[in-house]
Amino acid sequence: MVGAASAAMFATLVVATQVYGLLPVALALPATLAVGALTTALAVRWAGRAVGGIGLLGGLLSPVLVGASPSSLTIAVLGLTAACATWVVVRTGWGWLGLASGVACMPQWGAWLLSGQSVAGDLAVLAFFAVLGLAGAIGVQVRSKEERLRAPAAALATLSALSAALIGWVGLDEVSGAPMADTWLAV
Repeated sequence: MVGAASAAMFATLVVATQVYGLLPVALALPATLAVGALTTALAVRWAGRAVGGIGLLGGLLSPVLVGASPSSLTIAVLGLTAACATWVVVRTGWGWLGLASGVACMPQWGAWLLSGQSVAGDLAVLAFFAVLGLAGAIGVQVRSKEERLRAPAAALATLSALSAALIGWVGLDEVSGAPMADTWLAV
């Protein structure tokens, strides 16, 4: 119930702000952070896979599920929710949540980025989600206390690096030309 309620709160915030314009962005983002922090705390404290899975993954999918158009607000909500999910991954070592978060986020931020944003916005979003993926992969590996690389950590790092590299390469090529895109791909 807590996981479903958390996902519903994320969806309510997106709908109230993005679809109906009832809630200003200045209130929506702190409210999203509060819901994400509470969901994160409950998932970690209760070791609640249902809270993490349903609540945080539902929050990540809420812009798509409520039909909100990709915008800076939906990307900000996605980023805050992804950061909360990554914190749970780092604290618990749940590689499945990291992979599911990456798969849920990547098409959304990728579509937004490819819709023609500024170079600064592109770079900020690319770097943010790449760092989240890497942090999740490191967290999964460190929590396992194994010396050899765990499959979920390797998969999460690979998914994060490939999605950031390829989407960044295509998006930056459209916005700023080949030199910037090639530099991004090299990095």
